[in-house]
Amino acid sequence: MNSFLFFNGNIITMEDNNIYVEAIYIEDGIIKKVGNLVDLEKVIKKDTKKINLNGKTLMPSFIDSHSHITAYANTLSIVSLKECKSYEDIKIKLEEYIKNKDFENTDEWIVGFGYDNNFLKEKEHPTCRLLDEVSIDYPIVITHVSRSYGSFKY
Repeated sequence: MNSFLFFNGNIITMEDNNIYVEAIYIEDGIIKKVGNLVDLEKVIKKDTKKINLNGKTLMPSFIDSHSHITAYANTLSIVSLKECKSYEDIKIKLEEYIKNKDFENTDEWIVGFGYDNNFLKEKEHPTCRLLDEVSIDYPIVITHVSRSYGSFKY
């Protein structure tokens, strides 16, 4: 078990009621306690490694400054078109999604992501005509793997 006690620095938690603390105790990668150094020294384990920050700043958090992880997370809930090799493959993937999804209303968007025109038999970006073949009842948008191109119909 790995445990650490960080102290003597600018420890910024970003918690409303406790933004700055004197020390932070971490055990197996999990923040166990934050607060003043004297109180935390009472609860740490004997083999806890004490790390003096020497005035440096520590922000115990995950910061996604460029949002790739959130963009990736958004792709997990949509129709993956990465394996598609033709317009027909795209059409089949979208139709399967429509068939298996329990839509609450026809205003819900169908979103596909990840096609690459360079690997499609047609060697072109799909158009709204293809999307009309999939469904005239639902708005559809599909996005190129680069996120820079796409087609939609509403």
